[in-house]
Amino acid sequence: MGAILTVGGTQGEGNKVRQTGRTDGPASIRHRIVDGQRSISMRANGTPFSDHVAMNLTTGELVFRIPGGTERFIPSKAYKALVKMAAALLPEDALLNVTRIIGWLGSADDALLPHMIVGISFAIIGNSPPLLAAALRRRTSENRDTPYMLFVTTMGSVCLQIVLKADTLDGDWPSRLRTRPNIRWTNMLAPLGEEPFALAYDDPVHLDWGSAELEPPVIEAIVTGVHPQTGQGRMSVVIRKRALAAPQT
Repeated sequence: MGAILTVGGTQGEGNKVRQTGRTDGPASIRHRIVDGQRSISMRANGTPFSDHVAMNLTTGELVFRIPGGTERFIPSKAYKALVKMAAALLPEDALLNVTRIIGWLGSADDALLPHMIVGISFAIIGNSPPLLAAALRRRTSENRDTPYMLFVTTMGSVCLQIVLKADTLDGDWPSRLRTRPNIRWTNMLAPLGEEPFALAYDDPVHLDWGSAELEPPVIEAIVTGVHPQTGQGRMSVVIRKRALAAPQT
């Protein structure tokens, strides 16, 4: 989860964004404030320069690729953290419909549920506002192909979303509903005295967090493309293939 929080610009203790990787290690990613502007810097040590830099012959951009770090995590614990956040926001009239997944929070990490799928998407990587927000979306129709409850949280430039499994409203427990969280989320920001600003996230990519084993980081690399003539650049992330959920059939 380290690289996700760094890329997202999520502030933690001391109002600082955590660094991914050691500065003197193989690779590190650092998010900080420079001259009043949020920025992200990346460093790779001990490997040839040519391993990280190339030219995109189609666009004419210089492309820099930095590994996303080596910090491993346990997906089922990360999934439980999202469920805890969702449970904390539930209105009283919805609590009776999700008692079993709340009880599941106290189970062992290897007590896995079917389809522990997380949608992840990104907005402005490297210069996102210091934003932390969360929301629940409840089904209003009787169509059980649509999940009863979705949970969405945004941390800077990262958006995560899950289906909050209901006791019976998505079928028998544990729900095997295969519908995946697939909201293209937008946060509308309205800083005092400024024009409203839409922070739009991409279409979500789906991760499988149904594992109680230590897994490599979700983000394999961060890629920056810069046009040498215009100076314009863009950043994107490469998701590790092993982290992706299997395609739906």
